[in-house]
Amino acid sequence: MSQQQKQWEDEVFESMKGSQPALPDPALFDRIKSQISHDRKNSVELHQLKFAIAAAILLLLVNSTSLYYLKNQESKSKNEQIANSYKKLLLDSYIIY
Repeated sequence: MSQQQKQWEDEVFESMKGSQPALPDPALFDRIKSQISHDRKNSVELHQLKFAIAAAILLLLVNSTSLYYLKNQESKSKNEQIANSYKKLLLDSYIIY
């Protein structure tokens, strides 16, 4: 630091000796508290988030299980229809091949 800059800093600090610190508006703290409480009301609490995630997972499990069983049921019914038509054809014509 140069000597001139050091002298300038000292002069600035000397000029501030008799000054009063700035005082905030008395209602400022109340406004800040109300803003903080307002922000908290808009946020989602952790237990609500956990419940929503658990519900979504349960819904996905139920949907995937029902789709799995529906697909298996359709394939079984198709296989039964083919087997029944083959039996009927076999019994009607007595042709094995």
